Amino acid sequence: MSYRFYNPAPVLHDLLGIEPCAGGSLAFFDRGTTTPRLTWADAEQQVPNPNPVPLDSSGRVNNNVWLDGGYTVVLKDAAGQTVWTRDVDSGSGAGQAIPTLITGQFLTNDGSNLAWAPVLELPDPTGAEGHQLEVVSGIPAWAPKPPPFVPPEPDWDVGAKTLVLGGFAIQTGNATIPASSNYISSVGITFEKPFTELFYVGPAAGIVSVGSFGAGVTLSVTGYTPGMASSGCTINANCTDDGGDGRAIASPVPVAWVAIGKVAA
Repeated sequence: MSYRFYNPAPVLHDLLGIEPCAGGSLAFFDRGTTTPRLTWADAEQQVPNPNPVPLDSSGRVNNNVWLDGGYTVVLKDAAGQTVWTRDVDSGSGAGQAIPTLITGQFLTNDGSNLAWAPVLELPDPTGAEGHQLEVVSGIPAWAPKPPPFVPPEPDWDVGAKTLVLGGFAIQTGNATIPASSNYISSVGITFEKPFTELFYVGPAAGIVSVGSFGAGVTLSVTGYTPGMASSGCTINANCTDDGGDGRAIASPVPVAWVAIGKVAA
């Protein structure tokens, strides 16, 4: 590839660098040798320049100088005395030669060498509606789309007082422990969904009456074993007659309860 020789019309000076090198010349050689090398008046390298290229009375070259490759350039004055010798080139390497063309392939490289590789084309999409592109044995091909994913129905059940999620249940309810002439009383409760494993049952915050003589009522749950199956249990009220003073559950005791465990699917 050709490139232009510096400023196309510089003033070249004599050995002292003061006066123009009027009537001098520029001789061009293969770089580092004394073998003459052509230059051209055009970038297409159709019009060769004389070698040496003459300078006019102002020390200028009267025509363009296009180069190709590396040169050693010698400037001489009108008497043929050498003013300077310099090496010039395009500043770029020659590069790699393009390998022999191969039909239907494109030029690529492996980081070091140029090479041709097959062009991978998409298959004809005619009639491929509802299909997707896949690679079968290294070859692109259209294949039917799989059916869309349908998430399973959520495994939960919500009732008025029951929440079941993935086999785990939280059940709530209300009960009333009847009044009693004794210091203890109880009420049985039945779960809406029987537990296959019952982890916890407890009376929640509720209206708790007091027993006679101002005694406080303590609530407890019996009738189940944690981790075992259960369909119900008993909530107890106790106003503890430690002193034998005749304390009793004077009024009905309304309570709320919550139970947690596993239920059958």
